[in-house]
Amino acid sequence: MDDAGRPADEGRTGGGTPGLHRRNAIIRHLPYFLAVAEQEHFQRAAERLNMTQPALSRRIQDMEAELGVALFERQRRGVRLTTAGRMLREDAARIMNAMDGAIHRLHALSRTGRLHLRLAFNDSALRNAVITEAVEHLRQDYPQIELELMPMLTEAQLAALQRRELDACFLYDFGFPHLGLNVLRIAAETLVLAVAENHRLARLPEVRLRDLADEPMSWPSRTAGARLHERMAAAWAAAGVTPHIMMEVLTAETTLNLAANNMAVGFTSSAVQPPPGVVLLPVADFNVELDLSLVWHPDNDQPAFRRLVELIRRSAP
Repeated sequence: MDDAGRPADEGRTGGGTPGLHRRNAIIRHLPYFLAVAEQEHFQRAAERLNMTQPALSRRIQDMEAELGVALFERQRRGVRLTTAGRMLREDAARIMNAMDGAIHRLHALSRTGRLHLRLAFNDSALRNAVITEAVEHLRQDYPQIELELMPMLTEAQLAALQRRELDACFLYDFGFPHLGLNVLRIAAETLVLAVAENHRLARLPEVRLRDLADEPMSWPSRTAGARLHERMAAAWAAAGVTPHIMMEVLTAETTLNLAANNMAVGFTSSAVQPPPGVVLLPVADFNVELDLSLVWHPDNDQPAFRRLVELIRRSAP
């Protein structure tokens, strides 16, 4: 018998591997552990979980006893993760995300009785033939699949993906490897300048950033894509020029409309089809590209989604 009165082999299998009872106990305690790890304070974590601080402390103590390691260093004004605690936090987050994803997929299946994928995309992404052809082939391979395609801005896509509200995203300018997501690059699109065809810049043999110094400009919104916003600002700073930003915009369509009406010039992807009266100009000393990528959680192992990844990987350059 062990200290808890269980048969000695009930809580542990051979070779030190946790048995079913211990695994269940540890998994039950993961949400409490993650809350304390995030707040670094028992009282604040308890308030977030709508429970008492002593009850939360007991759960963490039980978890530490089950694991046989200290997860937190208790300090006067809070707690700090131990080395073991930091290691567990990374694994625990993946486990909880995997469980959330599994539950979401089961709920989707129970609602529809069909295969179901939720995919988000930037509006401009559907110009890409690799994506449209892969989606069409997927529908042919899985006639019963229900595809939910949702237009969303980059930052909103990432937030929804992390909340497990999406299966994957087609988004531009992804650059956050610390989020632990899989990224499949589909294309790289150069940023070019959209101007009215009668604009003075359209008559120059070569356009450089210094030629734009006094031009009213539209600029990608930090809300829509913080990283692109910062990369563009860095390119201007490297050239020693300060842009005259008239407004921040959310979409390429707005950039093109402003250019068409001679209200502002602005950068957009070289892959867009400009409207009548607008031309796209390369800027010699502005070398910023947009990466179009498929982004998903590594544990998404749905056969239909794996097939989508395979189709895109086969066609992407």
